[in-house]
Amino acid sequence: MKTIKRTSVLVLGVLLGMLFHGAPVHALSVSPNVVNVRAQGPTTVFLTYRNLFSFDVFRYVPIEAFWCGELNPDNSCAPGTIFARAPMRSQISTMSAGDDNFTEVVTFPSSVTRQAYQRAQAGGPSRFFYVRLFRDTLGSPNDVFVPVLVRLASGGAGVPLSLFEVRLRWKKDKPVLAIPRGAAPPPFGAEIRYDGSGRLKGRWEIVVPGDSQPRMFDLLPEANLPVEDRIKQRRYTRIERFDRVLPPTGKLYLPGPDPKNIPINSDGLHLILLRIEATQDKVGSSNITESNVPGATVLTGGTSGFPLPVLRFIVGSGADPKLMAALTAGELSLLEPKDHAKLGPGDPLTFTWDEVESALIYKLVVEQGEDEEVLTAMMNPGVASYTAPPSLREHAGERLRWRVEALGDEGIPIATSDWRKFRIEK
Repeated sequence: MKTIKRTSVLVLGVLLGMLFHGAPVHALSVSPNVVNVRAQGPTTVFLTYRNLFSFDVFRYVPIEAFWCGELNPDNSCAPGTIFARAPMRSQISTMSAGDDNFTEVVTFPSSVTRQAYQRAQAGGPSRFFYVRLFRDTLGSPNDVFVPVLVRLASGGAGVPLSLFEVRLRWKKDKPVLAIPRGAAPPPFGAEIRYDGSGRLKGRWEIVVPGDSQPRMFDLLPEANLPVEDRIKQRRYTRIERFDRVLPPTGKLYLPGPDPKNIPINSDGLHLILLRIEATQDKVGSSNITESNVPGATVLTGGTSGFPLPVLRFIVGSGADPKLMAALTAGELSLLEPKDHAKLGPGDPLTFTWDEVESALIYKLVVEQGEDEEVLTAMMNPGVASYTAPPSLREHAGERLRWRVEALGDEGIPIATSDWRKFRIEK
């Protein structure tokens, strides 16, 4: 984020000059200012905050955000109604439009929507707020709170089209360590879980030896980025395009292209990328200006709160076995608890797994059912275990599952385990 150097004299001169010339002053605003989210499960939305400049001076800096049930007159969260502070890991944000706008992709987690839903069940309103705080760099005594009204939706049809789980896997669900020269990889596809409905458009691409490696920026869905940044994503050799209509069922298996059509002309590491393009989404559309001029509404269908995974395989027989083991997706092995384990009241809630070479951080996720996240933890390399807090026992008797993901440079996943089911006995 840019820091603009200025003196008090210059600022005063600019302000007075603009005031005497009758320059309009536009207030901070957000688009959309009303969003729908699923009452059960996570939802991801794209937000655009406008008019960070005031009197041609970069004035407002985004600070922090909260979810809450009620607002004060200044749009801050009312005391006693805060559900949670928005963690940075759920935000993908950047400046845009010459720093006059600020865009962010926000994932509303199940823990927040569950609180709002329980409040509605008890007779409260079926809505809550997402509030972002902006600091005034000109020294104004009042910070600015910009709220988004959030409404609970009972089904998936009325919420923005967003992806909340994407997994690429070989058809036989086995990691591919090496493919002989001249052979084709096995069939593969993407298991996708999503909110909303609409069109899923995109393409399969391949990164071959000699290409620049994709950055996290390149692995984000196109709809996650400000419109002016979308053309900056690196493009690789295209294998095949796809265009699917998504009904509000929440699940899709997207088959990959025919393996015979994958160009394999050299030995070494190959990466298969799933590129998701932005599509029209009237439920979650975002306007980058305060007017309805053509082109002001950007396509936001197909966001996600994470970079998309990749499939890796190595061609030839001369590759380093350790490199192959570290870069082949899906080989991360879980140790304890075993699949379908039953943990008694006195058993420790400890999760363990095998380490992966080149991992910079491990991400442990525990879900209730198949989409409600109840625990997330991050561990540094060298730590291949995690003991959950006692609060996890609040989910005793429920169907739980867990998995671990190893992340490399820029947070890119380099290995992911399978899900394992377990139950905590009451």
